[in-house]
Amino acid sequence: MIKPLSLAVTFIYIHLSMSFFLFPEFLLTSTDAGFWQPLVINALLQLAFLLLLLIGLRKFPNRDAIEIVNPMGKLWSLILFVPLAIQFFFCALIMVRGHSELVSMIFLPLTPVWLITLLFVIIALYGALCGLKTILRTSLVISAFCLPIICFSLLTTAKLFDIDNFFPLSDGFSFVFNRSYYRTFTLYTGFLFLCFVPTVTHVRIRWIAVAWGGFVVVLLFSVYMPVLIYGSESAATLRFPVIAAMDSVELPWLIFDRITMIYSICTMIFVFLYISVMVWAVGYISDKLAPRIPKRMMIILTSAALFIGAHFVKTWHNVEQLIDWTQPLRLYSMTAIPLGIFIIATLRKGNET
Repeated sequence: MIKPLSLAVTFIYIHLSMSFFLFPEFLLTSTDAGFWQPLVINALLQLAFLLLLLIGLRKFPNRDAIEIVNPMGKLWSLILFVPLAIQFFFCALIMVRGHSELVSMIFLPLTPVWLITLLFVIIALYGALCGLKTILRTSLVISAFCLPIICFSLLTTAKLFDIDNFFPLSDGFSFVFNRSYYRTFTLYTGFLFLCFVPTVTHVRIRWIAVAWGGFVVVLLFSVYMPVLIYGSESAATLRFPVIAAMDSVELPWLIFDRITMIYSICTMIFVFLYISVMVWAVGYISDKLAPRIPKRMMIILTSAALFIGAHFVKTWHNVEQLIDWTQPLRLYSMTAIPLGIFIIATLRKGNET
């Protein structure tokens, strides 16, 4: 009971840590109205590839994706999982650099960003070295405290909603020609960490499906929250729409000056766990494909590369450039890996029977 629940919780926080950070801004700038349309389209695309991946993994219980693909030839493993490792690294880099700036803006305006980045990397390194089992157990404990606080923080903004801002419900499909729309796919590749979970615990499709449904509901709320408060045009100009919306809420009885404080602290904990999973996954892939490099050493090297890489991403414009440059890699990982694992697992299963 605990293991499937901890995996479902991990699935949720991996997506929420990115959705509250980047997703609303990119989605709000991709279209003028009907924000639910690109969100639902992307979520259904993710669900389709997620199910392909889970069905493929289910054909060979207790084996991870690399163990399923390896018998078909080492070349196939390299084609599928080396780009995935690179994609995980860049996702972690985007999160480290972006959230370092967010922490600097909200909590520590006088602290050098590189020092905040170092803190992120050290905590993520420790989590990755502890291993996926420890991360899963920790996520369950932390989520028991953090998820209620996050939900409470989001719901406090409801008193400022203007329902008229919800309309119009459609703006056609012009968003498919907008660069910001494709940046939103940064969020939807988070499910790929499931490739390496079967060796730790069983992946239950129904638990992941429930987690996916809850994530989509919260995601929809996080997008429409700034819209219902400020209107679509004003919300689209905000750098961090969710943070800005919460800053508008006044709760005199709250112990903190701003509800943004407790919300940001909880989401930041999820970010630490998210980066830990990404770094651990890079080390795991390296250990499977290049066993001469010890996994712990690869995790340490990846963490060092994160800190160095974050130093070269100096501005928010650089973060957006990094997202654009890695977009083809992200789309490849999101589509090719679930399809490849599903097809290879089906062929192997057919040959064995």
